[in-house]
Amino acid sequence: MSSEKAVTGLVSASVSPIADAEPVLHVQDLRLALYTGQEEVFPVDGVSFTINPGETLCLVGESGSGKSLTALTIMRLIELEASVRYEGRVLFAERDVLTLSQSEMNSLRGSEVAMVPQEPMSALNPVVKIGRQLEQVGIYHAKDRTSRRQVRQEFHKRSRDALVAVGIRDVDRVLSSYPHQLSGGMQQRILIAMAVIAEPKLIIADEPTTALDVTTQAQILVLLAELQKRTGVGLLLITHDLAVAAQVADRVAVMYAGSIVEQAPVEEFFANPQHPYSVGLLNSVPSIEGGKNQDRLNAIPGSVPSLLALPRGCRFAPRCVLAVDKCQSERPDLRAIQSTQTHLAACWRPGEMP
Repeated sequence: MSSEKAVTGLVSASVSPIADAEPVLHVQDLRLALYTGQEEVFPVDGVSFTINPGETLCLVGESGSGKSLTALTIMRLIELEASVRYEGRVLFAERDVLTLSQSEMNSLRGSEVAMVPQEPMSALNPVVKIGRQLEQVGIYHAKDRTSRRQVRQEFHKRSRDALVAVGIRDVDRVLSSYPHQLSGGMQQRILIAMAVIAEPKLIIADEPTTALDVTTQAQILVLLAELQKRTGVGLLLITHDLAVAAQVADRVAVMYAGSIVEQAPVEEFFANPQHPYSVGLLNSVPSIEGGKNQDRLNAIPGSVPSLLALPRGCRFAPRCVLAVDKCQSERPDLRAIQSTQTHLAACWRPGEMP
């Protein structure tokens, strides 16, 4: 079976045009409060974005900016490890995820919203064979459980189709293997297969290519793009690699110190970044042309502020060469700039950075 047929068989829902469809995910002023023993801190603070069917939103930024915590908050996986408090709304299929019970969340996770974690070796059970793990995922999220034997037979076939869909050819060997017997790239493909097997409407991929070599990384990105094109699933892709965002994103959202500071269509973002932090990130990417002006890499001065000592105004102000008194005292909102409503920046002096 070809990978295209396998993907088509996995997801039967029709694909709606992005422009005409309702958002599959709408995050509005999301805040995550954690108690440190001294006071509450907000590692996710006022995050807002939407994702449409068939669309890829790349969440980019330095390590520690809040990207992964945003994803875990949307999936409500933080509260399983710590005492937390939520503010804002996370709307999925007209339901506010933050108000659902744990049983309702358990039903939602995997079947409608799936997550591809960053570390496949920690996500896969080391003592259970791949075939059994795929089958368990499918059975757990089966929409019709009238006949468990029938469901098991159906998802045994779906497991094979899912592996073919993610480009795995030696299906029998992989199904009978333990995770440690497979390469990192193969493990990541298996996690993607687990994500699509229950036909979700949204996939959250947290740094899915970080630990992979360049060739395998490119293969995984192409795989995600092909799956998305054929199934219409929305994709929230978390990465610190701007090259990855340039390759796969429809829109880019830049996070800094727990907040989104810029959001724009991918072409507009790379052609005309508006926030000084975004410009700093782009300038820090080394050029393949090299030359005497590239003897040293450009770096953003300073460091990300502690959550226990955030600046009063713009959180990037202590590191920003454009900062004025207003930047130090007043925090800017994320708002549309110039004549477009699709390019947003949280900055008092957008577009002035050379």
